[in-house]
Amino acid sequence: MKKILCIVGLMMIIVAMKPPPEQGFWVIITRDNAPAMTVVRFYNERQVLVYEEHLDGVRLDGSNHRVQQRLNKSLRTALVAWEGNRKVMRDQGLVAMLFR
Repeated sequence: MKKILCIVGLMMIIVAMKPPPEQGFWVIITRDNAPAMTVVRFYNERQVLVYEEHLDGVRLDGSNHRVQQRLNKSLRTALVAWEGNRKVMRDQGLVAMLFR
């Protein structure tokens, strides 16, 4: 009986230490044959598209730390807006305004 209580207690500690799930993620899409066009898509933690923006004349480098920070900021804004109306927004300028 003590073994069972010990195991259950240990499992509860492991669950409590687990970090919270990510709020969402972003994807950058660029095509080699398209002249400097980028599509940025934001998804929630359930992999549901919440926002999409087309950027003409811009190529974003997703490995750049500053780009990642700006996209994460836009992601948070898009997730808050999506929670309010549950509709996919498109081309509202959330990303473009941070890269001007």
